[in-house]
Amino acid sequence: MSTKILSNHNIKLQDKYSKIEDELVDFEEIETDDAEIVFVAFGVSARICLTAVEELRHQGFKIGMLRPKTLFPFPKKPLRKLAEKAEKIIVVELNDGQMAVDVELAVERQAPVLKYNWFGGIVPTVEELIEKVKKDI
Repeated sequence: MSTKILSNHNIKLQDKYSKIEDELVDFEEIETDDAEIVFVAFGVSARICLTAVEELRHQGFKIGMLRPKTLFPFPKKPLRKLAEKAEKIIVVELNDGQMAVDVELAVERQAPVLKYNWFGGIVPTVEELIEKVKKDI
């Protein structure tokens, strides 16, 4: 196969990925309008963050959350927009930070990205998450 054919094929794939990113990315934003701190979490972590957002808001903190519903395509554009006004982005994961890498790439250093990772099946409580947040803000 020639390099020209391969190049054209790759260009078509890039166009396809761009279209997918524009049309299929799915996410939910919670309390992000005035958020100075934004959680990014999915799955069980998102449920914990949701309760933490409610509690921290009750305590006067301007905190919100972006919950990706799709990890591919990843919600890069909404994250970049949130990073323009957020003081910190906190990625909460039950793994070694794979999503945090995507978040760091998406926000392009517009805001610091903190990584809150738990391993080995440990699931943090809402109280543990809130305590960790209060130490870091």
